[in-house]
Amino acid sequence: MNENELVAKLDRIERQLTNLNREVVQAIEAGKSAHHRIDDLKHDICWTLGTSVTVVGIFASVLTSVLSHM
Repeated sequence: MNENELVAKLDRIERQLTNLNREVVQAIEAGKSAHHRIDDLKHDICWTLGTSVTVVGIFASVLTSVLSHM
């Protein structure tokens, strides 16, 4: 290989590394975003489950009280 071919090859490798770095940064950002969405979903599920259990508990208490006084 002569010097021009080596310089051309080096430029091509540099462009490929630049593109790979961009893709890596995008993948890291996507991972952070996905992690945030999972945390939000977990919070929503826990809140919904807790509320549902509370409502069922109140209903069961009221029903037990009403049935015990019959």
